[in-house]
Amino acid sequence: MAANDLPAQIDYILSASRTGARQVFYVGHSQGALSFLSSLSGGHLPPSTVAAAFLLAPVTSLAHLSSPVAHEAAKLDLDRFVRATHLHEFSLRNALGELVVATACASPRINCSSLLSAFTGPNCCIDIRYFAKLVPWFPLASSVKNMAHFGQMVRSGEWKQFDYGFLKNWLRYHQSTPPFFRPSAFPSTIRLAIAYGGRDSLAAPADVEWFISKLAQRPKVMYMPNYAHLDFLFASFVVEDVYTQIVRFFTDYGLDRAYE
Repeated sequence: MAANDLPAQIDYILSASRTGARQVFYVGHSQGALSFLSSLSGGHLPPSTVAAAFLLAPVTSLAHLSSPVAHEAAKLDLDRFVRATHLHEFSLRNALGELVVATACASPRINCSSLLSAFTGPNCCIDIRYFAKLVPWFPLASSVKNMAHFGQMVRSGEWKQFDYGFLKNWLRYHQSTPPFFRPSAFPSTIRLAIAYGGRDSLAAPADVEWFISKLAQRPKVMYMPNYAHLDFLFASFVVEDVYTQIVRFFTDYGLDRAYE
């Protein structure tokens, strides 16, 4: 996603633009933020194509991840499961997803009557009526390789590329272990804002603050002490709390810069 998908998406958006835009203003939540940061820090996305970015609950290092569901799910060797079943899609509605949920719920540390909170943290303000309308499609499926990579990050606590094993790492990376992504490699030419929550068990405050401290620039920072991971999407007052700040941030920067 970081190496190919996101650069291709942004290239398509700019090439299809009827307004002559040369840059995008990017908003990413969770893995949307992770893909963006990895793409730029890894040298895959040209910095000149992005004017500014506002990242919500960004996931990078997982050294302080406290989600018991994520920790239990990470114990599964998803790569081995793929080789045995030839199943490449991860969904809570297929056999692999059911295995992950069953494994997590077998832990005495996890209250599966509130699986959402056990995974993302105690969200303070989710609009239940709105969220209920999304349940048939939430969460969307992902690739098994993506989930396997997430599992590697949970187990190591580190923000680095996919671990293919000793031999394949040498063939792909010319070293025995996968390279780290480094926050200091994020281009300082892109104006950056970051919002994170004090109750988030996936994008833990300590991990977000570590990332911010290692950047070559000083981003705009919004700390929401009562927010957990999904409040940034589904909180009743997220428009007033966060989204108006996103629009103001981009407007203050100058949306017209994208056309220069």
